[in-house]
Amino acid sequence: MNSTSKETVPDNQPVLKAGSIKKIIDVTVFPSLRAVILFVAVFAWPFSLQAGSVKIQSRAQTVKLISTSVDSVSLVHLLDSLIIPGLAKYHIPGMLIAIVHDSEIVLTKGYGYADIERKIPFDPDSTVIRIASVSKLITGTAVMQLVDQGVLDMHQDVNSYLTRFKVESWPGKPMTLHHLLTHTAGIDDRTIGKSAWTQEGQIPLGDFLAARFPRRICPPGEVYMYSNFSNALAGFVIEQVMREDYAASVRRSILEPLGMKQSDYRLRPDLQPLLAQGYSHAGAGFQLNRFDFINDYPGGQMLSTAKDMAKFMIAHLQLGRYEGKRILSEESAAAMHTVQFTHQKELEHAVGYIVGILPARSQTILMHDGGYTGIGCRLCLCPESRIGFFVACNIMDGVLLGKVSRKILDLVIPEPPQDSTKYPLTPIPQYDKNIAAFAGTYRLSRYVHNDITKMGVLLGMSGPEMSIGKNDEGMILMDTYTGRPRRMIQIQPCLFRSIDDRYKCAFRWDASGTVTHLFMDGTTAFEKIPWYETTIFQRSLLGVCLLYFVLVSLVLPIIRKIRKMQKPSGLSADPVRWFAQKTTTTFLVYVLGLGFVAGFVVPQKELVLGFVHGIHWTAYIVQTIGLLGILFLAGLLGILFWRPVMSSDTKMGERVQPGGLGLVTALIGSVFVWFLWYWNLIGYQF
Repeated sequence: MNSTSKETVPDNQPVLKAGSIKKIIDVTVFPSLRAVILFVAVFAWPFSLQAGSVKIQSRAQTVKLISTSVDSVSLVHLLDSLIIPGLAKYHIPGMLIAIVHDSEIVLTKGYGYADIERKIPFDPDSTVIRIASVSKLITGTAVMQLVDQGVLDMHQDVNSYLTRFKVESWPGKPMTLHHLLTHTAGIDDRTIGKSAWTQEGQIPLGDFLAARFPRRICPPGEVYMYSNFSNALAGFVIEQVMREDYAASVRRSILEPLGMKQSDYRLRPDLQPLLAQGYSHAGAGFQLNRFDFINDYPGGQMLSTAKDMAKFMIAHLQLGRYEGKRILSEESAAAMHTVQFTHQKELEHAVGYIVGILPARSQTILMHDGGYTGIGCRLCLCPESRIGFFVACNIMDGVLLGKVSRKILDLVIPEPPQDSTKYPLTPIPQYDKNIAAFAGTYRLSRYVHNDITKMGVLLGMSGPEMSIGKNDEGMILMDTYTGRPRRMIQIQPCLFRSIDDRYKCAFRWDASGTVTHLFMDGTTAFEKIPWYETTIFQRSLLGVCLLYFVLVSLVLPIIRKIRKMQKPSGLSADPVRWFAQKTTTTFLVYVLGLGFVAGFVVPQKELVLGFVHGIHWTAYIVQTIGLLGILFLAGLLGILFWRPVMSSDTKMGERVQPGGLGLVTALIGSVFVWFLWYWNLIGYQF
């Protein structure tokens, strides 16, 4: 294990020697009874370990006071008391943390295992972990470097930089880098086929974007919709103007100047043995997640260490400077950290260029999270306190990351003075009671709109919905986790405040005066949907259709057989009944096939992530069955439509009698096809 750094610190700052650091924060399991008892009590891992195999890795660098009351020795104890039991409680194999203050690294530390099978502990200096969407900060920094050089303009149409392909334009509103770096480009989400199992199988960035770039679903600059493709396109713009591979460009312009030697977008041979394994919690242990390679990699593929990320944080806290080297102008760094978009100025939360801006305490907090299968991480900067921290773990977790973040923020940034306002508000201020148009159901705008993975909304995996009601007093009622609705009054056109707490939200109208969006905060948008698009209605509709398909396909034939009512039912004998039964049976087989593929063929992780490694071949078979059902329905509708013409032939007219079965099947089948159309389930919309 490496010793602590030999950086000097001012005389008035407490210095902890390497030996004492080891005694305080390195825990080694010795084969003694006392050590074994301590190990079991503190670590309580859900998998067995042998004595002597575990060491909590620590690298305390320059140890300084980072607030008036907490030195780094106390900080280590506080973090240990939270993280060590937290790993066992929340089933997390291991965690990395780095804390910086001003221009120096205060603390880096590793907890638990980077590789359970090989019993390799997390080392903050050498363990490499994918930082997922925190990678987007690298892309944003690289773009701003080229803005500094006059190569890029944040407000220029991105198509002016693209020669490999052009993106779809919104009439009169071109897509710009400003939109890409604020997630306001107005493009749909898309996940199918975004990852490869090998680095060699990765699709070149330009080829992938040209083939898979999503459609635009709203004008740019209006609604915040977090987008991996926006960041990937910004990375490809860098490729186009620099005529250099994006990963190589970032390596040259950011990683090398900052001395981030163990960071890269590519899994280099020297990084392979240092890579932390990603896991999912499974039963009493952990399931290894196979490492994959992201095709839209600028926004999620960066590999780094806690120590390297500390250097990157210092560069941003120093407004683009690190150890005398400048990678970014102060103006561009400040622009990244300044509000560039919010849905409404009165609302909390905004976005700079890439980074989220949270004025949640007495100071502004800059934050970006990252999450993927087997990964969870967070980078946080507090520019006024000149504090930054990076936390990562090798499982997709948000609970412990959030607790660690709050603990650090509690230590370095005091909470603002207690709000003296008493709730509920009395008396209630004047407000506009014309609120009927705001009531309804709203769906989180970040979900796939245009391919088969829109079904994730129906399955409850994406696009959560919220109901907004109203009362007789002219207030809207918003659902809360407490089960008690929040009462809100309209204090400005489309701006509401709660009378039960300090919360505010806003709505947006379109040109026709129709409410289109609910903004829960400055970067969270919900789109208003009609009642027939709500998941509760759609699920009920599917249930009715399925019940009818089962009745006609399975129950009626059995009843007919029991009652000896079986009649010739071939196409020539009774075409209406023949097509009705074929339609219902085929649709029933289709739905069962979808359920079988989703429940037994496709791994659960693939389903949750949206088929990131591509569509399984069985899905093509199932979708073909769905098309066959539509053909049978078309045949039924054709016969029913042309029956008056056919009835002129007496014999044919006798055979073509619609009856209740034919008419009801035509109606239910048509409704089911509309259901399939709404969820992009007709054909091969992959």
